[in-house]
Amino acid sequence: MHSKSLAILLALPLIITSSLALADDTQLLFNSSRNQLGLIKFCATKGHISNEVVDAYAKMITMLPTPADTAQGDQYESAGEQGYSFDGENRTSMQDIADGTGTSVADHCAQFAALTNQ
Repeated sequence: MHSKSLAILLALPLIITSSLALADDTQLLFNSSRNQLGLIKFCATKGHISNEVVDAYAKMITMLPTPADTAQGDQYESAGEQGYSFDGENRTSMQDIADGTGTSVADHCAQFAALTNQ
């Protein structure tokens, strides 16, 4: 149940694109998606997923609305590349997420790949 909830939570940036109209929501979606891109890059550097998944996700997020200020997104992506889920205030490592759900980092990376390839 935990991994299913996590998968839904991690898929959120992909699911809610058309329902966000306000600037704050656009920024939140952009930042969250960039963090997820960073996490996917982290997974690829660890050998858990292929670079094709990185490329596919990067292509998908180009279809999202882009806020006027993209610098925050750069910070979110950088945190992801270091293996951290980041919400602007709190950083949680992929390892801590895996430990908390009784799975492995590789399992979570596989979920990213599956969601990206849907």
